[in-house]
Amino acid sequence: MRRSARPRRRFSLHHGYIADIPDLDACSAFGATAEEALAEVEKAKAAWLGAARESGKPIPEPRYRPAIYAR
Repeated sequence: MRRSARPRRRFSLHHGYIADIPDLDACSAFGATAEEALAEVEKAKAAWLGAARESGKPIPEPRYRPAIYAR
C-alpha cells in the first residue's frame, strides 16, 4: 500500500525542524534543517509501516490534507 499523505513541517524552538505524518500515530522526526527533517520522517514512515505490517496493525487510510491543498 502506498502512503500518499504528505509530511508537514513545523519550526522548533530548539533551532531545528520537526516533520510529522498526522495519519500515522506518533510518526515524527527532527532535523537541523527542513530538508533533513523531511528526509528523516521518510525513514520514520518506512519504519512505522514496516512495524505495522509485521505486527498486523491496521494501516490507516490517509485523511490529513494540508490547508494549502484544501480547496
